[in-house]
Amino acid sequence: MYDSLTWQGVLKRGDTMLGLRPLDAYCIGPREELYDLDKDPDELKNVAADPKYADVLADLRGRLKEWQKRRKTRG
Repeated sequence: MYDSLTWQGVLKRGDTMLGLRPLDAYCIGPREELYDLDKDPDELKNVAADPKYADVLADLRGRLKEWQKRRKTRG
């Protein structure tokens, strides 16, 4: 990402925001991110730590692990 022309343009212009999110949100972020796109289409509130979304997060973690296993077994 850092070597892309887009990112270099952001740095050259001195942009501090990308859309509605601060630039730092793309550089220094939490380990996991989960957004409720129906309620938050701009992805401003990370709900990964919200207990109401625990089942969704667990499901996505499991699906990611399965995908990683399938990718690893390809040769």
